[in-house]
Amino acid sequence: MTFTFTEYSALDYLKIDIASNYGDHNGQDLEKLNFEDRIRWFDQQEAAGNLVDLIESADDPALYFSGLQAYRDTLDGNPTGYAISLDACSSGLQILAILANCEKSARRCGMINTGKREDAYTSLFGDMQNQADFNLSAGRPDLKQAIMTSLYGSVAMPRQLFGEGSDALKLFYYIMETEIPGAWSLNLALKGLWQSWATEHEWVVPDGFEVSMAVEENMINEIQLFGEPVEVFTKQAKGTPKGLSLSPNIVHSIDGMIVREMVRRCYHNPKRIREVENACNIAIKRRERRKSASGHGRKKDKELRALWERYLTSGFLSARVLDLIDEKNVNIVSAHAVMDMIQTLPVDPFPVLAIHDCFRVHPNYGNDLRRQYNRIMRDLCASNILGDIATQITGRRQELKKIGNIADSILNADYALS
Repeated sequence: MTFTFTEYSALDYLKIDIASNYGDHNGQDLEKLNFEDRIRWFDQQEAAGNLVDLIESADDPALYFSGLQAYRDTLDGNPTGYAISLDACSSGLQILAILANCEKSARRCGMINTGKREDAYTSLFGDMQNQADFNLSAGRPDLKQAIMTSLYGSVAMPRQLFGEGSDALKLFYYIMETEIPGAWSLNLALKGLWQSWATEHEWVVPDGFEVSMAVEENMINEIQLFGEPVEVFTKQAKGTPKGLSLSPNIVHSIDGMIVREMVRRCYHNPKRIREVENACNIAIKRRERRKSASGHGRKKDKELRALWERYLTSGFLSARVLDLIDEKNVNIVSAHAVMDMIQTLPVDPFPVLAIHDCFRVHPNYGNDLRRQYNRIMRDLCASNILGDIATQITGRRQELKKIGNIADSILNADYALS
């Protein structure tokens, strides 16, 4: 599948980053604008000679100033180690949208192009304002908290914000159900995976990361300290008939894996990749069947076999297999599948500094970073990772129905990272 998203030069990425770090200008949040509009704002300020004068009024003066220095160094032909930042647009909503394969939800959070940089919280707030036939006292920051927490299973924040049984609360849930239907339905479905009275819920994501979510209850015990009674709080494993923490933890476990995959794929080892390619080519030429060899019982063979089993059940192949494959164990995997993944890696590897859903890279690699993010999200969308996790949690085979087929559209998203 060919990428057709808009690409930018390293200088453009510096301009975008500088505008984003400046933040609010005349009541307009520059970070929420299209890339072209941020570049235009920078060019206008540069032409007017205002860039240095704006340092003190920037939302993040240090990063704004650092970006300016990197821009000047680049113009002067001097190397710079400055890293631009590109953030996921509502990462939790993005994950729910792609797992549900919901086009409407995906458009709200930049996973499918709409022609602009989306801001789900602002647009959903606007929908509430447009449909409310009463005074809506809540603002966008409040609604953002209500949306974020409700997508992770919480009912407390919306109730606290709008009031129990209020018309505003009813409208809030109506907007969530109708404007991000797939993401919202999936959020509700994840609650249903809770295992009554279980003291823990466990699953393994496709890169082998093991998740163990203990179900605990706070216990209060009284002890004597210097002759005085003191209350000591401890946690004790204790199952409950229902719970809300499973939904956010499933999403967070996938979110964490996305970050790890971004780092693995972007900063791959070219020498290691060549070794894997050689091993795969040998296997392909010999036409050896995957089951005809299984390594030699080494630790790396067992790890590779476990990762491959996760791929077979989830449909998502982690780049972690590239650390383990050699000529002795290559027949554990499908050489063709591994080679296909290698073809999606950036030609020139580059380091990534990730802070949750914010990725910092050298401006030379902005396009490659966005391309990798879109590829990972596309592959997750096409996978059965959610059914695999649900099966592991419940101990029963789970087939979760998707409501659309948006995987390939994700590859061309301009503002999945912005």
